[in-house]
Amino acid sequence: INPAICKPEAGTGSLLKTNKGYLFLSIALGKLIVDDVAIIAISPRSPLGQKLLGLKVNDSAEVNGSQYVIESIL
Repeated sequence: INPAICKPEAGTGSLLKTNKGYLFLSIALGKLIVDDVAIIAISPRSPLGQKLLGLKVNDSAEVNGSQYVIESIL
């Protein structure tokens, strides 16, 4: 995983700002606090991670009745 590489679509190593907070597609580490910002590290193989892979800004994914809209890919 090289977080210095920013791609236009969500993939392993992507930091996603969503309408529900920040998600980091990496390994499932749970909640991390970086510079007072909560980031949830999830696996790309998780149900949500699988649905987010390949999506772009303004795309959305739904898991368990919750809608996640990608606001930016950092």
